[in-house]
Amino acid sequence: MTAIANRLKKNWDKLKPWASKLEIESFRLYDRDIPEYPSIIEVFGNNAVLWDRRDDLIDRDKDQNFHDTIDAVVALGIPRENMVVKRRARQQPRGATIISQVSSAGSEDGSSAGVEHAETDVDFEAT
Repeated sequence: MTAIANRLKKNWDKLKPWASKLEIESFRLYDRDIPEYPSIIEVFGNNAVLWDRRDDLIDRDKDQNFHDTIDAVVALGIPRENMVVKRRARQQPRGATIISQVSSAGSEDGSSAGVEHAETDVDFEAT
């Protein structure tokens, strides 16, 4: 049994009776507790949402861990067809970014001579 399967079973055995007792149908089963398995799992009745939180740079080699996570959720009794996988990726900054770099040939009087400006392709509407 994998580490994620053990953790999910432990959480399931603790949270499912609590949720049933209080007539709660939705709860978070797992929230990135083990660094090797960067996922969030939410249960909604007999359905589950698996948030894929793998970072493309850091978690390149964790594809098998992601598949182990899916298999562990299925082992809890949630059918694969009742599972939705959503990808959460790192967001890019909003708006325009202006990068300035003063070259060694820049003027000493503070003018913009010798300064490079690079702007992103963002359209601004005039109001």
